[in-house]
Amino acid sequence: MNLNTISCMYRLLALGLFCFVFGPAAAQLSKHGNIWYFGAGSGLDFSSGSPTVLSNINVDTYEGCAGYCDAGGKMLFYTNGGGFVPNGINGPREGIIWNANQAVMYNMGDDKGGGYSAAQGAVIVPHPGNPRQYFLFTIDHNLSVITPPLGTHRGLSYFVVDMTLNGGLGGVIEADKRLFTPATEAITAVRHSNGKDFWIICSSYTTQQFVVTPLTAAGPGAPFVQPRLATALAPNVIKAAPDGKLIFDGTNLYNFDAATGSITLKATLGLSTYSHTFSPSSRYLLAFRDDSGFSNILRYDLSLPNLADQVPKVIGNMELSFNGLMQLGPDGNVYLNEQTEFNILTLTQGISRITCPDGIAPRIQRNLFDLPVDINNAGGLYTSLPNFADYIFAAQNSQTDTTRLTICDTLNGILLQSAKTGVVYRWDNGATTDTLRVHQAGIYTLEITDSCGVSFSRFEIASDNAELDITANIADSCNLFPLTLRALTTGTGTLSWLNGSSASDSLRADKEGIYVATFQTSCRTLRDSFEVKLSEKCCKFPDQVPNAFTPNGDNINDRFSPVLGACELEVLELRIYARWGELVFQGFNNTETWDGLTLNGTDAVGDVYAYTLEYRLPNEQQVRLLKGEVTLIR
Repeated sequence: MNLNTISCMYRLLALGLFCFVFGPAAAQLSKHGNIWYFGAGSGLDFSSGSPTVLSNINVDTYEGCAGYCDAGGKMLFYTNGGGFVPNGINGPREGIIWNANQAVMYNMGDDKGGGYSAAQGAVIVPHPGNPRQYFLFTIDHNLSVITPPLGTHRGLSYFVVDMTLNGGLGGVIEADKRLFTPATEAITAVRHSNGKDFWIICSSYTTQQFVVTPLTAAGPGAPFVQPRLATALAPNVIKAAPDGKLIFDGTNLYNFDAATGSITLKATLGLSTYSHTFSPSSRYLLAFRDDSGFSNILRYDLSLPNLADQVPKVIGNMELSFNGLMQLGPDGNVYLNEQTEFNILTLTQGISRITCPDGIAPRIQRNLFDLPVDINNAGGLYTSLPNFADYIFAAQNSQTDTTRLTICDTLNGILLQSAKTGVVYRWDNGATTDTLRVHQAGIYTLEITDSCGVSFSRFEIASDNAELDITANIADSCNLFPLTLRALTTGTGTLSWLNGSSASDSLRADKEGIYVATFQTSCRTLRDSFEVKLSEKCCKFPDQVPNAFTPNGDNINDRFSPVLGACELEVLELRIYARWGELVFQGFNNTETWDGLTLNGTDAVGDVYAYTLEYRLPNEQQVRLLKGEVTLIR
C-alpha cells in the first residue's frame, strides 16, 4: 500500500466512512481459479458456475493474497502472502500458507515471504518442470521500506510447494528464497509464448523500473530490468492481459513480448493505480478514475488507435468509494471489493460485480455479497481479493468457431451467415451485417458482439476443384485377382462404390467386370469407372477349355488340346476315348495334340469324345487331373 492509500483510509475513517476493495472477473479456460479464500474467514466458490459465499474459512488477509486449485477446481493451497510486525492499523499478523484442509502448511511469521499490506502480496503458478509442484511468489509492502522499524525489507521472494508430501496435502520444500530487492506491492505472472514457462513481473521500489524474472523447468532465472515511466511512487498493482500481450500499471499501458519478456510503452492513460483489470478477451481495460469527487469506472477499447485521446465508456459511478482491488472471475465477470459497503451494524462489507465486461452493455451489481469483517483489523476493513495470473481466465466466449464451405458458382457466390445472434456485427472487410455474400475462395472472419461479450465466426471458403480417378496397380495382366482398385479424390465430398459396400477409397475386385465409383461434393456428383478384364493372350485354363474342333484341313481349329497356347502347364498325359470307352488318342507333352485320327490312323467319326488330362502347374510337384468332353465335327 502506498502513502496516498494510507492517508485516504485515515481521512475516510475520520469521516465515519470506510475504504473498500474492488475485484475484476473474466472467463476461464481452466478451473484453477474456482475457489477464492480472502478477507476475514470467508470466500467465494465458483464451482457451480455462479459464485456462492463460503464462511468459517481459516484465512486472515488484509490486502494481497493468492490461492490455486487443481484441474478439477479443488483448492490445493492458499496464502495471505506474508506477515506484519505490530502497527497501529492491523496489529501483529503472521504470513501463512494453508493447505486444502485449511491447516497451516508453513508459517512465515512476520519476517518471511511478502508483506501483509502489499496490494498484490502473492501469485501462484505451476512448476514448468514438475506437474506436482508449484511456485509461490511473494512481494513486500511499501511500509517496510518507508518506515524501516516496521520490519526488514524482503522484496521479491519465492517458495516451492510439493503436493506429493503429507498425504497429498503438500509441503514447502524451498522457502523464502530472495530474488530481487527492494521490490514492493505489485506482482503478476504471464505465460511464456512457448506455453510452458512463465514471466514474473514486479517493479523496483527505488528505480520504479519493471523487474522481469523468467521461470523455467530449471527454476527462476536471473531478474532483468525493463523500462517503465517514472511516477510518484512505484506501482501498487500490475495487471497483465489474459492473452499476455499487454500490461498496465494504473498510469501507463505497455506492450509485452511473451517470447522475450521485453516491455515497451504503448499509451499513458493516468487511471487508478490500485483498481484496474483487463477484460476476459483482453480487448478492454477497466479502471477507476476520480473525477470531481466521484469514482467513475471507465472502459477503454484497446483495439482502437490513439488510446490517450479516446473517450472511454463510463460503466458506472461508485460514489465516494475507495476503490480497491479488481479481479477477473471464472464466470467471465469482474469482482470488486468496495469498502463503502461496510455495514457497521452487521460487521460486513459488500462484494460488487461488473457483468459482461466484454459486452456492449456491462452492468454494475453493487453489494452482491455481504462478507464478515474483523473489527480488530484496520477497524474491520480489508481490501483483499485473490491475485491470479489472469491467463487462466482468458475468455471462452471470444474463441472462434470455424465453418468450411465450398463455392460452386462464383457468379452468384455463396451467402455466409452468422450462426450466433449478436447486437453488432463486423466482417473483416468492414461490412456490418449478419450476412455476407462472397464470390471467391478465401478466409472470412465475422466479429459478433452481444450484450455480454465478443465472439468470432471464421469461414473457410474453398473452390469446387474436386476430382475423381480410379487406378489399380497391375503387375501381371494375366494374374489379376485379387485386384485392389483405389479411388483418388481431391476436394471434400462423400465417396461410394456401385459394385460394393466399401466406403473407403479402395475396393477389392475378384472377377472381371466394370467397377464404378461416385464422389458427391456439395456442388456436384463425379463418376469414374474401371474395367477389369484379362488379356486375350492370357492363360485362362481351365475356365476356357475348347469344347469342339473341326479337323478338315483348313488350318482353323484343326487340332484339339485342353491347354491353350498361352498357358504354361506341363502336360504329362492326354487320353481321348470314343463313346464306348475305346482309347483313340494318347499324348505325353504339350506339343502332342489330337488331329482327329484314331490310333490305327483312320479318321474318327464326328461324335462326342471324352478326355482326361494329367498335368502339373508351374512350380508345383502335385499331379492334377482334368476330365471333360469335346465334340469332333466333320
